[in-house]
Amino acid sequence: MAVSHRTVISFGLVAIPVAMYTAVQDNDIHFNQLHKEDQSRIRYKKICAHCGKEMAVEDIVRGYEFDKDHFVVISDDEIEKSKTEKEKSIQILHFANLNQISPVYYEKTYQAVPEPGGEKAFELLRAALMSEQKIAVGKTVLGTKDTLMAIIPRKNGVLISAMFYSDDIKQLQKSYEKPEIAQQELTMAKALINSMDTPF
Repeated sequence: MAVSHRTVISFGLVAIPVAMYTAVQDNDIHFNQLHKEDQSRIRYKKICAHCGKEMAVEDIVRGYEFDKDHFVVISDDEIEKSKTEKEKSIQILHFANLNQISPVYYEKTYQAVPEPGGEKAFELLRAALMSEQKIAVGKTVLGTKDTLMAIIPRKNGVLISAMFYSDDIKQLQKSYEKPEIAQQELTMAKALINSMDTPF
């Protein structure tokens, strides 16, 4: 399995080099769009808005629009060079209770594995977080984006989840009026839940 990112988890004077592997895979069935008559695939072309020519991948660059139709062209190398070592690492900002963060904040999850030389510090962090039922919340730059990261201890390792910022999360629009529930009904519902409780 290919490494998605190499980074360093950093807090205080501790720096733990880790490799991050994508923790999920896409098992959906994907369909292609076909021409109805001869069943050939439909292709989407990248066309220059100015000259109308079809563009090859190597002819396309990235640009930032600073004014209407005026761009500054920025290369991937320039973006990488502009990042400091601090931005490339995951800087732990604080710790929080494991059950304190709503699942709506988690965006993409990776499995973290210590790089050579970082095994002891990695295991110490994992064991301490697990024992205290805490997660670490940190910040890094992924691609060009400032990203919050949750470092989540598991029994056999560590997961790192990219997170949404609070202003990315919509307020829950729909609310409902909560009806009164009798204690007997609640007891019966709990009994049903417990009777169906099995390891995930």
